[in-house]
Amino acid sequence: MLTSPAEAAASGDLDALMRDPEFLLAWPPEQILRHRHTLVTAEGVAAAAALDGAAQREADDRRWWLHVWARRTGATALAEALAGSATDRPWRVRAGFWSTGAHRRMDGLATPINALTVLPGPGGRPLVAGAGDRVVRVWDPDTGGQVGPVMTGHKFMIYALVALPRTDGSALIVSGGDDRTVRVWDPETGAQIGAELTGHVGSVRSVAVLPTRIVSGGEDGSVRLWDLETGAQIGPALTDHGRAVRSVAVLPRADGRSLIVAGGNHGTLGFWDPETGTEVGPEHPGHTGYVWSVTVTTSRDGRPLIASGGGGDVWVWDPETGEPVGPAMRANARFLAALSGVDGRPLIATAYDMLQLWDPETGAEDVQPRDERSGGPAPP
Repeated sequence: MLTSPAEAAASGDLDALMRDPEFLLAWPPEQILRHRHTLVTAEGVAAAAALDGAAQREADDRRWWLHVWARRTGATALAEALAGSATDRPWRVRAGFWSTGAHRRMDGLATPINALTVLPGPGGRPLVAGAGDRVVRVWDPDTGGQVGPVMTGHKFMIYALVALPRTDGSALIVSGGDDRTVRVWDPETGAQIGAELTGHVGSVRSVAVLPTRIVSGGEDGSVRLWDLETGAQIGPALTDHGRAVRSVAVLPRADGRSLIVAGGNHGTLGFWDPETGTEVGPEHPGHTGYVWSVTVTTSRDGRPLIASGGGGDVWVWDPETGEPVGPAMRANARFLAALSGVDGRPLIATAYDMLQLWDPETGAEDVQPRDERSGGPAPP
């Protein structure tokens, strides 16, 4: 009897079956792809990306296109197996290259997306929340379909989103935008939780979360803390640089406490203790222009590091010493994200006019072509 995708995922056999063309072609692609988050091998992840790329083709033609996409995503074992079975074709693909990676267009988009965040979905599958046009939407990245109701309430553009984990494994969504408010949403019901959080006198450009508090940074030059239960602002604004704060992040420390990191139009990074509201240590200079984005990553041995992007360069800092880790990375980075490669290495993704991957400790660009959906290498 043919093993179902759900059974294969539950038993840990899905990675091996992703090399089997007959398994991939026996089931509707969406039934397999909804379990792609359980894949752990580079070959399995690359095969899922190939199946995703071929999923839009008619069933009668899918075997051939799966063979083509397997070459594109570097799913070598799958490509070889398919090449031998496509007997109705006069030629075989040895390598495939696209000028863009595999992608899936999300439903319901009418305006540009200004903010994205990832949150857990049913069964641990990741979902993507995005916003820009005064509403927050959630999508299933494997199908492109919208999940749950649209979340409405903001009066103007939304510029900031973050997922707020809950103890049951689900998450709420926190948003901020041009109407100078911070809002909390239940993505399952679409309902706003509590009243909007008000206090900023300029656009809210970034949000982050602590276990029971929300952090926001805005164009009014302030960083503010909010009590998640009451919605009240906690104490006065943590800083007032007089220039816009464009990004905030939470830095975990070895003693179990956290610091708030903020960057913006002043071109430096500042650190604050959320318990006392006091600034910790000197600001980190280095950027020649605005700090557009801040994120927390790790070293190979698990130590937290801070990455900041702006002014055509990205710096990685050791928060314990305040010193940069390696040379600056030359990238126009309006957006930063910390992620892990298929091999487990920490990487930093930078994006604005192009997407690039970097090693945070060496500053070297990860120049191997990669498929954006799979994270796996493109074929040689």
